[in-house]
Amino acid sequence: MYLMEYPDARINVPLDEVFVRTEEIDDYETDPQFLAERVREFVDRMLTSGRYPRSGIPRDAVLAAAVYDFISTFEHDGLHTFIDSTGWDEVLNADIREGLRRLGFDGFSAIFADLEAFMARIDPQSFEDGDWWEDPVLEALDARFSPFHPIQWYYDQLAAWIVGWPCLRSVPAAEYQATINAIAKKNLDPPPDAPGLSA
Repeated sequence: MYLMEYPDARINVPLDEVFVRTEEIDDYETDPQFLAERVREFVDRMLTSGRYPRSGIPRDAVLAAAVYDFISTFEHDGLHTFIDSTGWDEVLNADIREGLRRLGFDGFSAIFADLEAFMARIDPQSFEDGDWWEDPVLEALDARFSPFHPIQWYYDQLAAWIVGWPCLRSVPAAEYQATINAIAKKNLDPPPDAPGLSA
């Protein structure tokens, strides 16, 4: 599952920057979805490989990743897959609500609110059994994927927001993996004098 915080998450080394490949910033106007996807990738790597908690990652990046995850999964695979792949995580849901509201994506906000209302009436056993999968209410929600704007507009807005972040940093593609691996490793196994390390 994407964007899940681990039980052993901790902040040993503060993380104040978000790293993407230089090419993704240079090309964001022609391929905005790719930039949003890479921010999601960065956040996911920090949660998994770096064991950062959500609170230890720049908030805008967490929200952008959550919104991208929801919209892209909804677009390509439907709400059934979104629910199944995320396990209907309440923390992630809160991030999606906040992110959609922050970006002014009112149509998607309305759909997500109706999805939450649908899930609220599903009892835990029915959820585990998967009885909700073919519910006609969910099918009707899935059929509402016809945004007020072309889908590209939403990715354009998301990418335009991302490139304006003061915390956004770019590195050449050849150095990207080594850069984020080093960031993750520092938080997992920080040096004794690392900022934020408890005595």
